[in-house]
Amino acid sequence: MKKTLARWATDIWYKDPFIGVWLSPLGFLFNDAVDLEGFLYRRGVLKTHTLPVPVIVVGNITVVAR
Repeated sequence: MKKTLARWATDIWYKDPFIGVWLSPLGFLFNDAVDLEGFLYRRGVLKTHTLPVPVIVVGNITVVAR
């Protein structure tokens, strides 16, 4: 059975820290991309939108079905 990319990444994150160490440079690249995005928002290159209603964002929820 083929693993999906999401399953593969989850397995590395939770079960195999050795491979995660090899992938850590990607984390630095992602951090740089997020920093660049924040810089572009602060400079006004990227525009923000205000919604007429409150928005609740829920993140970093992991559900493991066994």
